[in-house]
Amino acid sequence: MHDRTEATQSLSDRLSVVQEHLRAVLTRTSDQSIVEELGNAAHEIGLLRLALDSPTPESRRHHLRVPESIGTALMVDGREVDAVIVDISVGGVGMVTDERLPAGTLLRVAVPPVGWIEAEVVATDDDRLHVRFRTDGASTDQQRALLDLVLRHYD
Repeated sequence: MHDRTEATQSLSDRLSVVQEHLRAVLTRTSDQSIVEELGNAAHEIGLLRLALDSPTPESRRHHLRVPESIGTALMVDGREVDAVIVDISVGGVGMVTDERLPAGTLLRVAVPPVGWIEAEVVATDDDRLHVRFRTDGASTDQQRALLDLVLRHYD
């Protein structure tokens, strides 16, 4: 989770609800000027949420991490292993798998729709893997696609 207070997290969550309500109203109106104004307001709320949720300089995280649920696979020592991505950032993923992999294990992660990315297990707890993408493992297009996956939670 973020190094934020519970009050800040709940503010972002509350703003998310307001943003969803605005988007629902958008679908029910045909007045183009109202659609444009509500769309702008929803976008601004998304930017506020993004600022609230972004890691601070004191945070151990370098990248904004968001919850996600994506069925996927890992490639470890030439074999494919089923997994589920449970959170994602531009720098890595949290995953759940039955496979026990120690920190330091090199692998490839399939991130739909981004593709396969070279990565490394940096920590484990229970059935969860904390995986960091290797900086040389993702192309510029893949990095953009990862950023799009993260930012869609705020748009």
